[in-house]
Amino acid sequence: MCDVSGKAKDSLTREQAVTNLVESAARETAALARILSAAGDEIQTVGAIPNITKTEIAELNTSIEGLINASAKLEDVIFKRLELIKTGFIATA
Repeated sequence: MCDVSGKAKDSLTREQAVTNLVESAARETAALARILSAAGDEIQTVGAIPNITKTEIAELNTSIEGLINASAKLEDVIFKRLELIKTGFIATA
């Protein structure tokens, strides 16, 4: 947020910014875990449906595979962001 002069009203310290990045990564990872857990629940539910066809199972498999691949890519981005902090590229002091 800026004041009338255009200067940052509530400036963060570098340490707080790094803390915010780490907390954000933790929230993103937790959200991905919930999404993957829901996908697991979906697999169990579909597996219990009587007379499910091979085509329906294949469609579910394709959908879950895409979800897992997207999740892995997001986790890689999160990991790289944390590595930047750890290696000092985003300095804490």
